[in-house]
Amino acid sequence: MTESGVDLGWEPWATIEHLVALARDRSRAPLLQRIDPWDDVTLTSSEMPQFLDELDYLRTLAEDDVERDALDELVAMGRLCAEDAGLELLFAGD
Repeated sequence: MTESGVDLGWEPWATIEHLVALARDRSRAPLLQRIDPWDDVTLTSSEMPQFLDELDYLRTLAEDDVERDALDELVAMGRLCAEDAGLELLFAGD
């Protein structure tokens, strides 16, 4: 945990990045398509219902427990954000 929030570190992010890349090819996840490994993307609390639906879609693409575990962590953060209008979910790119 950092002052600014939760730091997933590299391995879960690489897993999520892989799943997001799969979703890009299917155009069923417009919020996820905004996530770019080279740019920062902030999702607001009001975007969380759609974001969580898109994560459910990503779960159908997950190939193993590592991917499902990474999604579980992201879903947990999304739920926290959805419950508090003052929270945002930041994907920090390089």
